[in-house]
Amino acid sequence: EIEKVNRFIKDNSLRIESVKGAKTGAMYATGLCRTHMDFDFIALHMSEACSLIQYLIFQRGFKFVSGGSVPFSFKVIQNQNAEETLLGHIHLEKILQNQYQVIVDVNIGGFPLGRSSAIIKENLTIEDVFCISLSHLYKHEFAFMKDVNDLYMMLDEGRIDKDNLLKNLNNYGLMGHFSLFNLLCEKKYNKKFDIQSPKRIVYQLLLNM
Repeated sequence: EIEKVNRFIKDNSLRIESVKGAKTGAMYATGLCRTHMDFDFIALHMSEACSLIQYLIFQRGFKFVSGGSVPFSFKVIQNQNAEETLLGHIHLEKILQNQYQVIVDVNIGGFPLGRSSAIIKENLTIEDVFCISLSHLYKHEFAFMKDVNDLYMMLDEGRIDKDNLLKNLNNYGLMGHFSLFNLLCEKKYNKKFDIQSPKRIVYQLLLNM
């Protein structure tokens, strides 16, 4: 089903990209499987988002998600300069063979990183994908192991340009998020990723208090 969605995006030259599990799942080595229930896409332009949504609903039989999730939402992101950006998010689902739930999330206008930043750009780099996964790690009450695995895998396999990542972390205000993740890796897995920032020592002291 998702292959048909990806083919529609490609055949119509839509500037829509997959993120999170839909993107990182393809990075794992042969024989490893990254489980995920939903497939996340970013559509910067409303017209292209509507094209995808119409295709999902009218040609593929998707419906609004019911129960346990908000079908549609708006988010207003305000940066440090008090500039506001309006983003949209829609959840659609399809039940296959009366038992398998497929969920497609379409992020319209960009991908929010908390309440004060968002990734709004075409042609996402792997460092952008990393920042999206890092931000999502802190979204829910509990950190999901699949997100920890994604971040660890992208760093441990040398896929990340550390200079570009450090720049992104600072630009998106995620240095504190990364420092705590890095400390988790140090304490639990005896693994330290050498991406330095002056702020890191502050989080080190806080965690050790």
